[in-house]
Amino acid sequence: GAKVHFLRARARFVRWWAEHRGRFERFDRAFVAGLQAAAEEDWPAAEKAFATAQEVWPRRLCAAYNRAVAMLKQERFAEAEPILLRLTTQRPKETLFWLRLGDCRRKQGRRDDALQAYRQAAQQGEIGQELAARLGVALAEEGKEEEAARTLDKALGPDPDADELEEISNLLESAGSYSLALRYRDAALQKSLEKGFDFGYPKFKIPAVAGILAGVI
Repeated sequence: GAKVHFLRARARFVRWWAEHRGRFERFDRAFVAGLQAAAEEDWPAAEKAFATAQEVWPRRLCAAYNRAVAMLKQERFAEAEPILLRLTTQRPKETLFWLRLGDCRRKQGRRDDALQAYRQAAQQGEIGQELAARLGVALAEEGKEEEAARTLDKALGPDPDADELEEISNLLESAGSYSLALRYRDAALQKSLEKGFDFGYPKFKIPAVAGILAGVI
């Protein structure tokens, strides 16, 4: 009956665990070492540890992703790109993989390819603030200012403060989109006058590379 079925299932699990336990432990050791090195910003050591974890368990995509992030942190963009491209093939609906691929291509000066990756990221579902900001700046770089403005407005939300508007203006200015940058700087000034406070440090930060995955993929 049910007890016999349970005992058989338990026996199968015990045999499976005995066969695979070593791989689990090796992966965990390497992955945790990578997380510790990343926390200390020792990116060469992090890359090496995540590469070991990837070799031990290739199906755990978080190891490959973290290895690519460690490469990006070392400005080894050309080496990271094939890993990120392979990840988008293995998990095409994972927004984060497309986002990092766009970042990698943008760092290499390939703005059109970066925009393509950001668009792919946006097609996978809800556009978060980070993605919307990346996509908006990439669109502005390609001269698509109205589409960029619509995307950036989504990133900012219905009631952005002056610091957030100013930060977007700075990003656009660095991308060479001066007319659109001026629009957001004027909006920041107006918001500052309405709220009655001076500009401080920007709150709307767009990091060059997102943080390390904790192992959920």
